[in-house]
Amino acid sequence: MVDRPRVPVRLRAARLSELPALAKMRIALQEHLKASNPHVWMLDRHSLPAIEANYRDMLTKGGDRICFLVAEAAGSTQPRAMAIGRVAERPEFTPAVTGLIDDVWVDPELRGGGIAKALLADLAAFFRRHNAETIVLDYVIGNREAERLWGSLGFTPVQVGADARLGDFERKLRGDPHR
Repeated sequence: MVDRPRVPVRLRAARLSELPALAKMRIALQEHLKASNPHVWMLDRHSLPAIEANYRDMLTKGGDRICFLVAEAAGSTQPRAMAIGRVAERPEFTPAVTGLIDDVWVDPELRGGGIAKALLADLAAFFRRHNAETIVLDYVIGNREAERLWGSLGFTPVQVGADARLGDFERKLRGDPHR
């Protein structure tokens, strides 16, 4: 059994009416990622309509394969944390059913109170109901909070994603090590 959050919150499903707040949390997550690692791909405030459209699709078209959770602080109806879980069925792979965790965010003022683990416990129950055998997620190298959280929950890096600026890549291919 997972401990209850030490900060009083209510966990519940995200609502369509909260799309602007959810998108703003996603932008805050992106800003945190950028501060953790300047090489990460960026979304910015101009991306809000696309983020809202993506989240709208999740909430309206995801059916029972998506679990979009939020946490609201005591005395508030505004979400202050979120986590998204998706179930992927890939019969060509073993295991065939995988849980995917996306966009976990807890407002900095509420961190350390067990909210992320409470949201993730609800996602674990969602994955269990769908017979997922493994859980997969991505996090940014240098995001110490994510590294600490996911490591404490048994996640170990399996694949590495890497990027390079096209110009730097081309220079290296030509054998020119200088910029």
